[in-house]
Amino acid sequence: MRIKVSRANKNRIKLNRMKQTDLGPLIILFLIVLWMRIDIKDEQDSLFSLRNSVVLRGLLSLLVVFDHLAPLYGKGVIMPLFGELGFIAVGVFFFLSGYGLMKQNLVRTDYHKGFIRKRLFKILIPYLCFTILYGLYYLLIGEAYSVVEVLLAFVKGDPIVSYSWYIMEILLIYPIFYLSLLLCKKGGIRILLFNMFSCALLCLLFWVLAYRDVWYRSTYMYIAGLACALYEKQLIRYLKRYWAITMSFSLIFVFILYGQRHLFVLRQLCIQVLLMGLSYRFAFKNRFLEFTGSISLELYMVHGLVIKAVRRFISSEADLYGVMLILAFSYVGAWLMRILFEKIVFKRKI
Repeated sequence: MRIKVSRANKNRIKLNRMKQTDLGPLIILFLIVLWMRIDIKDEQDSLFSLRNSVVLRGLLSLLVVFDHLAPLYGKGVIMPLFGELGFIAVGVFFFLSGYGLMKQNLVRTDYHKGFIRKRLFKILIPYLCFTILYGLYYLLIGEAYSVVEVLLAFVKGDPIVSYSWYIMEILLIYPIFYLSLLLCKKGGIRILLFNMFSCALLCLLFWVLAYRDVWYRSTYMYIAGLACALYEKQLIRYLKRYWAITMSFSLIFVFILYGQRHLFVLRQLCIQVLLMGLSYRFAFKNRFLEFTGSISLELYMVHGLVIKAVRRFISSEADLYGVMLILAFSYVGAWLMRILFEKIVFKRKI
């Protein structure tokens, strides 16, 4: 005997199945809350401590992954919200890169020595390895790229490594910073102005070449990070006096500006002020986010390949099973690649 199911019940069953994908971010949120420890800082001598930076990078990496999953598995309630957060996360990544570079330069007198090997190569070599992995994947599915096609993809701003425009832009920004160290020596303001002018020209080039707007919409956050490190002492003195007021107004403006795409610069800066204030006042400890932050580069580059492989060979359905498979394989793949790079590749002289 066949039981007829009404169209309304079919739609309800389909909707409930789609909402199962919300369990993915909920599970991650549970792990974050479970292992989160927040302490008030006794000595507030920096805006971003090393541990806070790692925790923040871990959170940003997760936001980027869920942002890329949202168009594929975003039929629930929570998952679609991540479609707005990926751009914000990348902007904070740019900020932390600029802050870290300028901070190290101000602390170390010989920061320019070995910069290419210690900084640039630690991104370039993994990126080349992932490019090869992507090439092998496309060869496996019968869509092989020639070397010329791979190079043309780079030039056109559409590399075969999914979502890797940010990595490519960092590989262009780092040489700019290195050049500013050589030309401007220890002049912090001159270094800032040199990078500002050079990045403006770089963004203009992206626009002339008709690259997607993601290539130049967040670059200003790198300059903001440089400026933040350069004027960190002044910012700390300000936050000591006006922390509560600054945080309150920043939070209010974030809510007011939500969804206002034409004011995205102001919204991004307000979010960054919030993160800066939280990092300044509190010390965050979270094992899950610290682990994620330690493999953030590899996770950023591997998750696109995992998404392609899982949806092609295992599960193309928009359900929880697909989301959890992608997360699991992405973490395992990023962890294994991290071991490969840190324990084998970078232990040798380059």
